[in-house]
Amino acid sequence: MPQPSSSLSFSDPSIGDEIRRLRLSRGLGLAALAVRAGVGRSTLGEWETGRHTPTGSALERTLDALEALPRERARLLSLADPAYARIVLFEGPFGAPIAMGAVLRAMRLRRSMTQTDLARAVGVAQGTVAKWESGDLTLEGQTLQTVLFALEAEPVEVVALTAARPTAGEESFDFEKAWIDLHHLPHDLWKIGLLGLEADLWRRALCDSAWSEPLVRIASYRVYNHILDRQFDEIPQEARRVLVLARSLGERIAAAPAFFALGAFRRRQGLAPEAYVQRLDKWMDGLPDSEQRFWALSLRAQTLAEGGYEAEAFRALRSNLEVMSRHQAVTEADTRRALAEVHLVAKNGGAALSLLEDDEDPGVQYSRARALLAVNKEPSKAIVETLRQQAIRSRVPLDREKLEVIEMGIARLRKKVK
Repeated sequence: MPQPSSSLSFSDPSIGDEIRRLRLSRGLGLAALAVRAGVGRSTLGEWETGRHTPTGSALERTLDALEALPRERARLLSLADPAYARIVLFEGPFGAPIAMGAVLRAMRLRRSMTQTDLARAVGVAQGTVAKWESGDLTLEGQTLQTVLFALEAEPVEVVALTAARPTAGEESFDFEKAWIDLHHLPHDLWKIGLLGLEADLWRRALCDSAWSEPLVRIASYRVYNHILDRQFDEIPQEARRVLVLARSLGERIAAAPAFFALGAFRRRQGLAPEAYVQRLDKWMDGLPDSEQRFWALSLRAQTLAEGGYEAEAFRALRSNLEVMSRHQAVTEADTRRALAEVHLVAKNGGAALSLLEDDEDPGVQYSRARALLAVNKEPSKAIVETLRQQAIRSRVPLDREKLEVIEMGIARLRKKVK
């Protein structure tokens, strides 16, 4: 895999230079291109010399006439007319870029503020805040500083909001460090950090294809984050965008979290186990051995067990064992825990407990507690306290939900014993 450049050159060369390069590579003169694009010859000349910047609609016609590649088209439209680009690129292979308004909205909601609350704090009308969030007005200069001050923005929020600026400048960038730093953020800042990182990577991927995998990875994790937040209605549109992006960039493996999130949404909407297994099989077809394939096979086995196909489910897990032996990222503990999950779905609590009974990993205590309850045993105070502390520290809605499930299970068990 080629190594991406650490510097961003999104705006170099200029729009005019790029139009000229494309025109000459197609063997077209200014007059010929003007006819094809439906713009004036002198107008084209002014674009190429940098005296004027084209409007989004005029540039779109010109790029279509030049048969520009999707990557070139997305980059140039975003440079020339960001607001127009968000509309016309939405259904395209690269999707629309993350806008400042999306980051601002996430920052506002993190504080449980309404648009009116923020408007009052900044000293503007509520309609102005609405236009910032929709992208109809650009947030910049002193007004941007005032908004950041009013929100008492965290450093990661400042970085995210500025990264989403249409005119974000050139700077060096260490993706792996940014990815590690992101994992140290509190959960309520995780989403905002992902938005900023995706905004940055979107521009980089349009300049250098080596940034494609990081872009899809971050966008995909952002979709999966909706499961942790129990915001299932947010998943379909965003997941489809990521899957289209991944398909256009040839990064199917990196899109696995988005695919799994979309599957979780569809299952909640009533998709039958058999139908979901078919979708998983189609998605995995030709997928190389990888951690993502392992988890897809595990999910397939759980879904089969849920549908009453236990024998086939455990045959699928044997495939998992084969994957584990070939891929270092998957451990023996991963396979044992995946097997236990299938037993839990199949209501074989005893079998699940035998696999998890001595597993002290904090991340396994929810499954361990479910296995104990399935055989009418109360989880220890230590297990429940681990779940409680995890919910408190992480502030993840899914962790709170897991704690509630176990506490209700304990209450039902005690009532049954009485």
